[in-house]
Amino acid sequence: MAADIYRGSLSPAGDTSISRLDTAGLRGIAYAAGPAVIFLLVMTYLFEPEFYLKWVIEARGREYQIVEILTFATALSASILLAVWIRRAYRSAGWSDRIGIATVAVIALAAFFLGGEEISWGQTYFGWGTPESYRELAAETNLHNTGIPVQSLGSAFLIVMFFVLPLVWALGMRWPAGLRSAIAEGPVIACLACAFLWQETKSLYRFLHEDYAQRTTYIEFFEQINEHKELLIAVSLLLYAIFRFRHRFPA
Repeated sequence: MAADIYRGSLSPAGDTSISRLDTAGLRGIAYAAGPAVIFLLVMTYLFEPEFYLKWVIEARGREYQIVEILTFATALSASILLAVWIRRAYRSAGWSDRIGIATVAVIALAAFFLGGEEISWGQTYFGWGTPESYRELAAETNLHNTGIPVQSLGSAFLIVMFFVLPLVWALGMRWPAGLRSAIAEGPVIACLACAFLWQETKSLYRFLHEDYAQRTTYIEFFEQINEHKELLIAVSLLLYAIFRFRHRFPA
C-alpha cells in the first residue's frame, strides 16, 4: 500500500505529478530517514555516552541540545515549505482540489504548532518570564505542560491524517477526489510509524525491568524517548512537505 501511495497511483488521470522524485535512490533515502535517526541516536549513546548526554539530549537543559533544536528547526522548515506549496497550489487548483489544499494547511499549522511548543513559543531562547496568571497552569509559556492533553490529541491527529486517511484512500474510498494532494506518501507513513513504534520501547523496557527507575540506561536514554519521537514526527512532517511538490494540478 505504502509503495503504491508513494509512486503516485493515488493521483487520477490528468494529474501531472513531477516524476523526478520517484527514483529508487531518493525513495530509498526517504524510507531510511526514520531508521537512520534511531540508529544514530542509539549508536551515539552506546559508543559516546558523554557526548550524547552533553550535546544530544539529557533531561536537564535539553532545550539547548541537538534533539530539541533539530525538532524545532525541522518542524518549522516543514511548516514553511507547506506554506509555500499551499500558496502555489491555490493559484492553479480548481475548486474540487481545494479540500486537499485545506487539509495540507491544517497539517502545516500542526507542524508550526509542534515547532512553537518545542521552544515554548520563543521563551526558551528569548528568556521572558512566565506571566503570574499563567504560572497556575504551567511554568513555561506552552500548552503541553498544562493539563490540556496536547500530546494525546496530537497523536490522534497524526494517526488520522497519516495512517487512517491513506489507508481509506488506498482501499478505494477516494471521496472527495480533491483530497488526493493531501494523502501522505509511503516514506512519510514509514517514518511516522517509526516514531510511534520507537516510543513503545520505553514501555517495553519498563515492563522488563521492575527497577527501571534506578537503572542508568533508563535514566540516561529511555526516559528521553518521547523527545526522540517528537524529532521523528518533525522529520515525517518535513518529508510530507517535500513530497507535496510532486503534485501539480491540471490547468
